[in-house]
Amino acid sequence: MIVDPTNNSNSIQIPFLPVQGECCKAAFDATYPQQLTGIITINEFQESIENINKKVSIKRSMIILIIISAFTLFLCFPLGIMILSFRRHTKMRRAIEEESAKYSTRSSKPCRWHLDVSAYYAGMSRGRQQFGAVSCIMIDIGGSAVPTNQIATQPQSYFN
Repeated sequence: MIVDPTNNSNSIQIPFLPVQGECCKAAFDATYPQQLTGIITINEFQESIENINKKVSIKRSMIILIIISAFTLFLCFPLGIMILSFRRHTKMRRAIEEESAKYSTRSSKPCRWHLDVSAYYAGMSRGRQQFGAVSCIMIDIGGSAVPTNQIATQPQSYFN
């Protein structure tokens, strides 16, 4: 509580202060000013300040914000990772195709570069089967440098 003589000697300022030991919480000071003696009781003053503090409290808003943030994080983060992974994979294929074009007809033995993605079983974790993938650049030497529709063989795992 602050008495402000510059404004009006009959004015009392009740400051809005941070609450000790609480994060993001502030409240009006409930200390009863002696100048209110005979005007309102201590209990009425403290009840009024408490009512005001409850109405300006951001506790409910903070809980809602935390819930929305957690939901957004758990929904958007994995989605973002999937999108970035897909884009990286697409860029990788394009870059390898561009490099392959350099060597496809350059010499007597044409080369074809392509991306080979091999899946492998990584074991059980938390009751679920875990799989992984390894990306490799495959360079086919000789033969046709133009890709053909061949039936893929079973991918080989280098981690077994």
